[in-house]
Amino acid sequence: MVMYMMKPAMFTPLHADQMQTYNKSLNDDDITRRRRWWIAVDDWMPGHILQHEDCTVSHYKSGDVFPFVFQNKHVGVNASLTDRYYIIFAALTK
Repeated sequence: MVMYMMKPAMFTPLHADQMQTYNKSLNDDDITRRRRWWIAVDDWMPGHILQHEDCTVSHYKSGDVFPFVFQNKHVGVNASLTDRYYIIFAALTK
């Protein structure tokens, strides 16, 4: 689990994560079982943007959890005047 903070005017360009360093410690079966979730730390504010493939997430509440396929394209933006906090949680599923 990792907590992130984006300052105003920060963004991550559209990308897909490969997780190459992390995957080195996993076998092929474990890699296919790896999952990630995006967790809102604060309530959504105008200018806080999460886009995953063709879905844009907004109006979320603190504690809301969204499944996150790390191999799919995604982007994060903070176009507000306040810091944007979120958590990424990763685990292996059964």
